[in-house]
Amino acid sequence: METSQKPQYTCTACGAKLEYAPGAQALQCPYCGAQVDIATGRETPHSNDSRYIVPMTIDRQQLQNAAYKYMFSQEDAPDDILDYATFTKTRLRYVPCYVFDGHYQAVWTASFGYDRTERYMVNGKVQSRTVTDWRPANGQDFGDFRVMSYAGEPLPGQVVAMVESSSGLENLKNYDPAYLINSEVSEFAATAEEIYRQDGENKVNAIIEQNIYKHAQGDRQRDWRWKSEVQKESVPILVPVGEMTFEYKGNEYTVWCDGTDDGVYSGDALPVDTERSKKIHMGHIPWIGTVIGAIAGYFLFKETYTWWAFVIPIVVMFLFWILRRASIKSYSRKLKQRSLTNYQISNNISNEDAESISQHLKAPDKPLLLSLTAFDLIILPVLPLACFGISCGLQNAFPTKHAPAVVKPRPAKIAPSTNSNDAKVNSLAAPQGKVAQQSDLEAAIRLNKMANEKFTNTWKQVPAEKKAVLISKVQNAGKQISEFCKKAATGTSDGMTQKTVYLSCTAQRLERLTAEVQKFVP
Repeated sequence: METSQKPQYTCTACGAKLEYAPGAQALQCPYCGAQVDIATGRETPHSNDSRYIVPMTIDRQQLQNAAYKYMFSQEDAPDDILDYATFTKTRLRYVPCYVFDGHYQAVWTASFGYDRTERYMVNGKVQSRTVTDWRPANGQDFGDFRVMSYAGEPLPGQVVAMVESSSGLENLKNYDPAYLINSEVSEFAATAEEIYRQDGENKVNAIIEQNIYKHAQGDRQRDWRWKSEVQKESVPILVPVGEMTFEYKGNEYTVWCDGTDDGVYSGDALPVDTERSKKIHMGHIPWIGTVIGAIAGYFLFKETYTWWAFVIPIVVMFLFWILRRASIKSYSRKLKQRSLTNYQISNNISNEDAESISQHLKAPDKPLLLSLTAFDLIILPVLPLACFGISCGLQNAFPTKHAPAVVKPRPAKIAPSTNSNDAKVNSLAAPQGKVAQQSDLEAAIRLNKMANEKFTNTWKQVPAEKKAVLISKVQNAGKQISEFCKKAATGTSDGMTQKTVYLSCTAQRLERLTAEVQKFVP
């Protein structure tokens, strides 16, 4: 007859025999507190196994002070959060970490690129380009590393980063239970190898990669590959951290503080003062409205648009928004500063003199721009309308003509006339109606014909070698003259006037071109 026996387990930390509990997944040593996994025999280290400890240097009052500083530092938090926050839980505790200290050897390969300038011909012209010559490279690297990874119960990422970069790490002490008096201790949540695979290995690889990249040569690098062998030692340590929970309007928030420096803290996202945020955002209305007015003004005064008449009000309204926002935020900071100072005085931790204290405790005066926010529904819509009216006034006072001026043709004067009848005709008022239009058209035709003849004669006098250089420029100038004069004639009322304006404009601009070509005549 066989007798069943209970499985026997031994504590891997102290060697004591452990009593099996049916259905249990892990056993806890009653002597040293170590956890032993029944299924795998995996040992989760106990806090007593820590080799080093960073001594706690802050107290509960400093932790509370850090919580107030955190609330004060949150610009978007409500102004009264320091006055109405109620602290519900305060914890000074040690959390577990592993320090991975070791040495690595790595071999690497890569491709290094060296740039050079290459010249080549295109259509008879010399062009250049940059060409990279790639060369294979390899080498070795070795060095030491030391990284730390958090190994306790889950904490927010910013808190883990604060623990792993604690300012007290330079003051490591040998583990002594006396340091734990009046403090809680969080147990290790995983073994050293598990934490190394989860976090430590990535940190070590980052160090190795950074050191390998220092071997880079040439102008460019690519195809980096490397392998390494790591020898390490895992050292369990305890790091202090403070945790303060407070309640504000029915919701709880937590602030964490470095256990060695109350000036290093982090916390949950605090509520946003929606009323203050709304006032700041409403301040955009004037300058955005002024921008819309400037766009409308462009279409309204398109041909005589004076840009600065509309841009200046936009700049003024944008500066108004900046000053308004600064005024609102400055008043909020003063209110929080008053609450913080009041708290510091009530706890006897302020060393400021009496005059400075009285200034802080005095209720800050509300700035004018903040007082005007009570009339936002009236002031903010009126401002862009007023700016648009001012811009229109400046536009009318200082119009800028962008469209080409309509050329008013006059009869050509080929030579001064001595005929008395001609003198009488010239002294008469300009003719009206169809007769006047016909007269202007005939004069424009004569002007255009004379300008063309003058240009042709001048061009014939230009030497052949200079013509070869000028020909493309003259052709481009001719196209520009034609396009410009067509636009000048577009705004006229009828076909006869359009032709008159076009011919007169062409004649004038052709005379200018003739004068430029004349410079190349010997």
